[in-house]
Amino acid sequence: MRTTQKDIRQVEKIINREHEKRSLRPIVIQWAYGQPRAYTLMNESGAVRDLSPRLPTGELYRWLCAYLTGLRA
Repeated sequence: MRTTQKDIRQVEKIINREHEKRSLRPIVIQWAYGQPRAYTLMNESGAVRDLSPRLPTGELYRWLCAYLTGLRA
């Protein structure tokens, strides 16, 4: 089964709920060059901190699921 942007957005929402519980900055998913990456905004000026490398959509989905598992552990 193919992973879609909708699948990625669902995991993003779940992670952001977990981040909110822990007073962490929300993550943002951005697509460029045909591949998504996850990052957090560091301040109002737009500085970002990468959480993941750019990966194919299916690989980022698995990466985000592993991140979520670690966050909950």
